[in-house]
Amino acid sequence: MNQLNPTIVSAAIMLVPAFARLGLCMHDVRMRNRAADALASGPAERLERQPATLDNDH
Repeated sequence: MNQLNPTIVSAAIMLVPAFARLGLCMHDVRMRNRAADALASGPAERLERQPATLDNDH
């Protein structure tokens, strides 16, 4: 099975705006949802621009 390289995913997450990472801990459900959307879209956009490195060992 092919997997994304965790190093690339980790780097993509770190480029997401800080509000997205911190927003996951908010009490407000709407804010958590906005943060989750931003957290998911940031790495997805980066991975679409950059060819994925696949790890075939797993």
